[in-house]
Amino acid sequence: MGITIHFDFRFNGSGKELLSRLELIYEGIKPMDIISISKVHMDDKASDCDIGWKANKGIGFEVNVMKGSEWFTVMLFHRRVNLWTSHEFTKTQYAEDFMKCHKIVCSMLKVCEKHGILESVHDEADYWDSMDDEVLTESKEQSDGIIKLTGQRLKGAGFDAISGQDTSDRKSKPNHAVK
Repeated sequence: MGITIHFDFRFNGSGKELLSRLELIYEGIKPMDIISISKVHMDDKASDCDIGWKANKGIGFEVNVMKGSEWFTVMLFHRRVNLWTSHEFTKTQYAEDFMKCHKIVCSMLKVCEKHGILESVHDEADYWDSMDDEVLTESKEQSDGIIKLTGQRLKGAGFDAISGQDTSDRKSKPNHAVK
């Protein structure tokens, strides 16, 4: 539970061309108000859920956006000759500053869009399509209410329930190794 932005990347071209594109995206994201960003790197052990084999090569980087949010990952996997894709997501709801974090993730996606690797975005807060702060605030309030109500109902039924705001550890740096 919690507001999440889902996004798909797609690139048609060689690994060398993709690497060049990713370096430009990296340089566009690096100056943003984020905690940290990894170097662009190759990952030869992808755990992308829609594949069942280990020979899948990935190229990309990870961004630690803000305390409490999940990492933003730009990692594309080689599917076949000149085709690189991935589906990623970042949960922003429990970030220290939800509004700022969500906007930063959208700004990073805009950089990816500018450089031609962003295929689609599904923003559970509906901010991506509107870029309207009021829409983002309303979505957060609605989601917080649903989470609170769900927690109350679980506790009322005798379960121990902890909301996302009660936990300090969010998704850690992505590990693309096959498990």
